[in-house]
Amino acid sequence: MKKTLLYPAQIVHRKLPVNYDEMAPGKTGFIHPEEQIDASYRIEISQAYVSPFGIVYKNGWVVKESVYSMFEPSKQVLSFYKKVLRNKVKYISGDCLVAHNAYYENYFHWLLEIMPRLYVFREQAKDLTLIITDFKLPHFAQEFIQIFGFKDVVYLKEDELAKAERLHFATHFSRGLAFNPAVTLEMRDWLQSKMLRSDRPSAGEKIFISRKNAVFRKTLQEDVLYDFLKERGFVKYDLQQPSIQEQADFFKDAKYIVGSHGAGFTNMVYSNNCKLVLDIIHREHGQDCFYNLANVIGADYYYFQCEGTGTDPNLNNDDITVDFVKFEQTCNQHIFSR
Repeated sequence: MKKTLLYPAQIVHRKLPVNYDEMAPGKTGFIHPEEQIDASYRIEISQAYVSPFGIVYKNGWVVKESVYSMFEPSKQVLSFYKKVLRNKVKYISGDCLVAHNAYYENYFHWLLEIMPRLYVFREQAKDLTLIITDFKLPHFAQEFIQIFGFKDVVYLKEDELAKAERLHFATHFSRGLAFNPAVTLEMRDWLQSKMLRSDRPSAGEKIFISRKNAVFRKTLQEDVLYDFLKERGFVKYDLQQPSIQEQADFFKDAKYIVGSHGAGFTNMVYSNNCKLVLDIIHREHGQDCFYNLANVIGADYYYFQCEGTGTDPNLNNDDITVDFVKFEQTCNQHIFSR
């Protein structure tokens, strides 16, 4: 196995959320104002297997560098041997690339965790065969893949393995939900050069992210909130509608982004001048992904924590109810007074 350094380890310093002092007591468990991001590497390995969810195996063992931080390498082995014994193996000659993880279906995980691992191979893409799953591969993923111009793309079914003559991959650039600022901003600039067009308008400086059509994690008073914001120049955005190019254009001029916690916030990465992100979220949903991303792009971040409705035992997916008086006061203080 050959390892080549891509980005050295670094200490990331983050601004605290604007309302940190007012947040629920559990904040210390997921807010990390200082964090070490480990070094990342490019790896080349011969005669390696690839699972449909991006795990790499060599000589019957999991290559730990290929495993996403939220998973344990040892738990991936049984699935590998089942596929080998059933002779569910595709043999692929030449130089191959794998970059996805098991969360490939989610727009956030794709754009901020998978795309950087593809981005660092952009110069070699024309000589590489990309190995990826075909199991529920979303349309946005296919759009992103087309940007690179790979030599070929091999799709794995859920019950298959690939065996690559020479396999290349980048290690994960950080733990799950955190980001390496250097590669994130480099990739952002590259994507902007590929996708943004001056003849396509943006949504302007004020964007409201809707989850009205989502299956879970809805804000019950969304229509009331948007009516309030619309009168003050906000434009509604729904992740389910546009292409990846349209999403990039929509957010390119954003300064103020408000909405219900979800993958739509990922698009703040396209803004070069974002000032504030206001995330409407369950008070027990201790997640730092968009706080971390806001820090990467230099924006302030506000956790607008709300009570859940109790409709879902998984608090991360529970619907929420908003104190509108508090919401109005918050917006007036942190957005409309700027």
